[in-house]
Amino acid sequence: MKVLFLSHQSAFLYGGEIVTLEFMRELRREGVEVHFAAPQGIYMERAREVANFCHEIPSMQFSRKWKLLPKLMASLLRTRNTLKKILREHGICVLHATSLKAMVFAWSLGNQFSVIWHHHDILPASLPNFLWLRSLSWRSRRILVPSSATRSALLASGISAEKVHVLRNGFRLEEWAARPPRGLNQPFRIGMIGEISPRKGSDRLEGFLKELAGEPDFEVLVVGEGLSDPDFAEKIRERLASNKVKFLGRISPMKDFYREMDLLFVPSRQDPLPTVIVEAGLSAVPVLGARVGGIPEMIENGQNGFLFDNEAEAAEGFRKIRTHWQDFSRQARSFAERNYDIVKITEELKKH
Repeated sequence: MKVLFLSHQSAFLYGGEIVTLEFMRELRREGVEVHFAAPQGIYMERAREVANFCHEIPSMQFSRKWKLLPKLMASLLRTRNTLKKILREHGICVLHATSLKAMVFAWSLGNQFSVIWHHHDILPASLPNFLWLRSLSWRSRRILVPSSATRSALLASGISAEKVHVLRNGFRLEEWAARPPRGLNQPFRIGMIGEISPRKGSDRLEGFLKELAGEPDFEVLVVGEGLSDPDFAEKIRERLASNKVKFLGRISPMKDFYREMDLLFVPSRQDPLPTVIVEAGLSAVPVLGARVGGIPEMIENGQNGFLFDNEAEAAEGFRKIRTHWQDFSRQARSFAERNYDIVKITEELKKH
């Protein structure tokens, strides 16, 4: 069997890209011939480590600027022709579009190839978005989503329930070791990981810190950059950087970072199934997560962490986790082992 994973992405590695690399690696281990197509960039370099074959496509990043529309259309035509050549020359059976924008490329190919669409996002509810999603869905044989919340959002746009299937994100369990017990004299470390943006709720950290005023011996380590909104990110850094809050930018390897964390804070305003919660669970790190998107599917309230609607609830959850940290840590790893084993999840993927 031959599968081509298709992406529009080049410069960034977010949750969807990280999970796609895991699926490609696992399928190759099981004897599937894995191809990857994307523009040249960091994503392509990482894919070369796991795919059998990598193919560069001449696409450019999408933009809402109308002046760029002729260039975008020309890029789409060039990409379509390149993909047709790759698919035919290599006898590829299935095209796996790994994002909504990659699905645009798949849609442009017509009905000659079998297409699976892996949709990792939840778009705002609006008539243009509903029409956009429905038109793309007609071209896909299956639509895979990481959470029930993402599935519900697609069904609300009028897409057939029979076409949309939940396939959770995951990793190889043995590659993620549970972090060691907390040291008695170290500060309680709260991690916040992801793009510094309104969507990720980065500004909610300010209210959370106010609720923690007077709490002794803790610090917040923020990992991520403000790629989509640099001005917003700079304002957050200027306002919150202190001896309690440190902005670390992008770091690697992340596994080492989780081993230093005691708690993950996820204040997103919209999130389909944050990969950082999967990674935290596999590292035995409990989570405080906003009650939005797919996050409630990832946290058993009072077991591996707490859900919150506001910063006061988050602070209360922090105090409970800090007091009973060992129990929450153990439950975090147990939940992750039950739900995020990439070997089992890949078996589900092969059925589609």
